[in-house]
Amino acid sequence: MMRRLLAFSAVAAVASSLSLLATDELDVLNEAGGLDGLVKMKVKVAPAGVANLDDYYAKTAGDVATQMGCGPASRVFTPSGKKEAKSREWGFDRWYATDCGPELYAGGVHAGLNTAEARRAANKVRGAGAAAALEKARVAPQGAGSAIGSLDVLEPGFSIELTYVEGSEDWRGGAAEISAVVGDRRELSGAPDDAMWAQMTNCETIDCEGAWAAHPEGGVAEVVVQVLDTGLDLSHEEHQVNIWEGPDCDGDGSDSDANGFVDDCHGYNHADDVGSKKGDPDGNLVGNGGAPSHGTHCGGTIAASRNNELGIAGLAGGDAGAGGIRLMTSVGFGKSNTGGFADAIKYGADAGAWISSNSWGYTSPGVIDQSVQEAIDWFNAEARDGKGGIVVFAAGNSDSDGQYFPGCLDTVVGVAATDDDDKRTSFSNYGDWIDISAPGFNVLSTYIGGGNAGQGYQKWSGTSFSCPTISGMIAVCWSANNALGRQDVLDCLYTTAKNIDDVQDSAYKGKMGAGQVNGGKFVECCANGAPSPKPTISPAPTKAPTSSAPTVTPNPTPYGCGPCDNKIQIAVTTDKYPSEIEWKLKFKDADEGAKCRHGPSMAKGGPYSKQYATFTDTVKNVCDGVAYELEMTDVFGDGLCCLEGDGAMQVTTEDAEAADGVAYLAGPYKGSPATGNAECGEHHEGACKGGAWGSGFATSFTVERKATHPPSVSPHPTAAPVEVCYGDADRIGDGNCDDAVGADSDDKDLYNNEACGWDGGDCCKCTCEGLECGGRAGRNYARCKDPAWVDKNGKDYRCDGSTAPPSPAPAPTAFDERATFLNEHLIGISWYPSVAVMAWQVKEDDAPAGEFTLELKDVSNGGSWQSVAIAVKPRTNDGWYTWTGIGDSVPHKDPLPSSFPFDCSTNYLARFRRGDAKSNKIAIRTPYCPGDCVDSESWYFNKAYKDCHWLEGRIVNGANLDRLCSKTNTDAISAYKACPAACDKCGQTYDTYGDQDAYF
Repeated sequence: MMRRLLAFSAVAAVASSLSLLATDELDVLNEAGGLDGLVKMKVKVAPAGVANLDDYYAKTAGDVATQMGCGPASRVFTPSGKKEAKSREWGFDRWYATDCGPELYAGGVHAGLNTAEARRAANKVRGAGAAAALEKARVAPQGAGSAIGSLDVLEPGFSIELTYVEGSEDWRGGAAEISAVVGDRRELSGAPDDAMWAQMTNCETIDCEGAWAAHPEGGVAEVVVQVLDTGLDLSHEEHQVNIWEGPDCDGDGSDSDANGFVDDCHGYNHADDVGSKKGDPDGNLVGNGGAPSHGTHCGGTIAASRNNELGIAGLAGGDAGAGGIRLMTSVGFGKSNTGGFADAIKYGADAGAWISSNSWGYTSPGVIDQSVQEAIDWFNAEARDGKGGIVVFAAGNSDSDGQYFPGCLDTVVGVAATDDDDKRTSFSNYGDWIDISAPGFNVLSTYIGGGNAGQGYQKWSGTSFSCPTISGMIAVCWSANNALGRQDVLDCLYTTAKNIDDVQDSAYKGKMGAGQVNGGKFVECCANGAPSPKPTISPAPTKAPTSSAPTVTPNPTPYGCGPCDNKIQIAVTTDKYPSEIEWKLKFKDADEGAKCRHGPSMAKGGPYSKQYATFTDTVKNVCDGVAYELEMTDVFGDGLCCLEGDGAMQVTTEDAEAADGVAYLAGPYKGSPATGNAECGEHHEGACKGGAWGSGFATSFTVERKATHPPSVSPHPTAAPVEVCYGDADRIGDGNCDDAVGADSDDKDLYNNEACGWDGGDCCKCTCEGLECGGRAGRNYARCKDPAWVDKNGKDYRCDGSTAPPSPAPAPTAFDERATFLNEHLIGISWYPSVAVMAWQVKEDDAPAGEFTLELKDVSNGGSWQSVAIAVKPRTNDGWYTWTGIGDSVPHKDPLPSSFPFDCSTNYLARFRRGDAKSNKIAIRTPYCPGDCVDSESWYFNKAYKDCHWLEGRIVNGANLDRLCSKTNTDAISAYKACPAACDKCGQTYDTYGDQDAYF
């Protein structure tokens, strides 16, 4: 990600100087209230021989503070006891801060400032002091041996704010004063008994019940979530069983556990630098920040007790008052001061937090405190005893696509806000940097105060409340499966998210991250283990020379079923509860299915997201004459019928001979035999079972091809099969392995080198970049830096720039000088449907079309040239001949004029013949067979997690395929090329004519 960090950093090339931000940029920041009056610095590693590192770093920082006219320098990160040695390895002991702004209030920096406007006005006054101090640093000596010259980083402190919207709806007064409207259906489906459950409308949007169904305990004590905010009201009725307790709860005023923090029983107030005794009787863990309840509200969303007949149900609050995850309280917005955020995040990791939830951000875009970045990196790496944690941040409420840190860091989960209809709220930030979305409008949660102490509830809005929703869901995920790694959890989170682009205004499509968090699918993914790892390409075997004649490879064993190029449509019409419905498809006889070359392209579908709607899934690679079993499931057990409206299902396939073009393999079924209202559509044959299958219903079907057609070219025995590569092992896509030139070739240094991607001589020498470069015949020829140098005849060319590019041969000027065949090329080929189109020109003005034949050589499996009879279309006015081969998967009534003589995942050489004249050879790589189509392991766009696997999850969940797969990485490689499986291009290839990169 490209970003502009407004900070002062040491220039690596000039160790004795600092690169300072322009004065006018500092002024702009301060005018917006973006500076908080502090200046932070990181001292360079001490020279060899320094006896006491702490004294050296403290003195250096103190000297810098004095030069700038600021207050005493103090460490940013508290010495961390037994973890201090590793902290020093990370350089945390070299971070110092000094206060350069005037003290405005006797009680502290922000004492009594209860509005954002008042705090920003105060920051402008204090920020002016920091800006003036940095101007002094600009003119101070920075050479070797000077104090400022001994710094790695010198940066201003940036203003921080809570990310809530003031003026939210008030629900104060206690649980007893708010009516609970819990319908019979919710009681039947296992909804919690919390008094205000019906008012928690956001939960239906993100399928909280599905998350709890996947993990009924709803949280375990082992999982700890740090809430870095305004603190937590430990007296609240919903926060009695899920509060974290550390080892230092004796309240004796000492650091009993030697972690650097005194009396941090339930957490620590980093802003005001005070701890908390057991139960927090002094209220040290409740700060201000203009919204004292802000942290309590966030904490309630994460871990309020569930099923305790009180106010609300926290996402990870456990079940029936038994306790769920544990909340660790860190205060960054104190009663008197705001600060300590970097120290707090590191504290969370060291104290045992798995997740850090942060509903705050910087007031100005494009700025971040580098010490906060380093603390986040520490949490990601060192939390969970070194296994790594997850840091979640609110995206901010500026209605902007600007880069608001820390939420837009690649190393955190940045959360945007939606309403209950999945639409972006009017205030939420948006952009390519957003990771995921969650409800942030009128979120009901716990609140300090109300009619009865400890019983307050309010509805608040802001990305502040989207953030704890994600933190809480992640906590449920890890509770369901604590063996998952950090990346496993994120993979599940992003790939199961619900696509919400369709409901966004055009300006926000594709800018709400992976989509809306989908609690049921997310936690189910976690409980079942992370998404399956992507296949890797095995290295090519070593090729050893042989002195004896090669042996003949026998014909492969034929597969035991017919062609597998059919497709079926499975249509489900939902009732009132679409999220209960799923289907699974498999071979009825597993042993019989094992004989088939391909399995169905989809093995399951659902659950669904919309009521009374028809969802149709197309399943490809269905084999002829093999029985399949479709199992439909309704998790609630009442099927698609009756009291909640009738649903239906059916399975069809294309049938050109049928009046409506389809044949019905199963169904249509509607209604329920149990209630006597089962119905079958007019096309149904056999017993009617109805669409209400209860907890489980299976039906069998077989696809029988209506007519048979001439078979494809049979495989033939071969001597010494030729090794063929694909994917990352063949970046040009010609079937030759990337090391095919060989170590003894004259071209090995000119073409087959790292700069050219080791592509075996097809690159434009040392000048091309990207996964698929290609020579003059390559489809990416136009992307080469020096396309005039692609001529392979220039053997004397050297990559040092001393050799001029070869001059291309002059083009023929007369028609008679041309070869018999010209311009032969493959227009396109696809596996489903099975179609190939090729075109060529010849010298004669009007050669009879019937005189042409196609010759093929199977490079993958070996063998000689084979002649294929083809039906060629007559010559066009501009001299072109074309041939189209059509496979059995294409619906047709008349006999095929030309069969489809190719197999999938196979490399061929092709040429056309007319009498004794032969065309140039064309390299054809047919589309992948299912299972052979491999996505790149290294490609991603914008953020590292947005890789092929992430794309596949988004697309499966309904995201716009073309928009996502058009994304490119920094090398301008599109997802269509790097992620063929995810982008559904395994059955298609590029149009290689004219470098159009179009798909056939």
